[in-house]
Amino acid sequence: GVSFLIAGYDESHGFQLYHTDPSGNFSGWKAYAIGINNNTAQQIMRQDWKEGMKLQEALELTAKVLTKTMDTANPNAEKLEFGIVEKTASGKVAFRMLSDAEVNKLMADAAPKEGEGEGAKSSD
Repeated sequence: GVSFLIAGYDESHGFQLYHTDPSGNFSGWKAYAIGINNNTAQQIMRQDWKEGMKLQEALELTAKVLTKTMDTANPNAEKLEFGIVEKTASGKVAFRMLSDAEVNKLMADAAPKEGEGEGAKSSD
């Protein structure tokens, strides 16, 4: 079966995110993940997602989730695509794909830095 995440916007309820599953059920979410390692992704989102996040904060959280859940040492635009639904400066709602440069910057910024992480040793 196939699951989908569908994002959109309506005047009554604002931005919406729905998950559909192979049985035909659907549910609305503020943040959600499907696929391999989705439980870990959802745990991170439960801890770090906050109501009223700005787009950049949400993108940074997405990059953090992907760096912690993907089975690759170097997640980048060759392996990922980001699509966003946003209100433009003119107030129009639009879908756009992030450029490769935007994706690569997000993922590089989210990558663990030298000395960070669970294996980091104290310098005492």
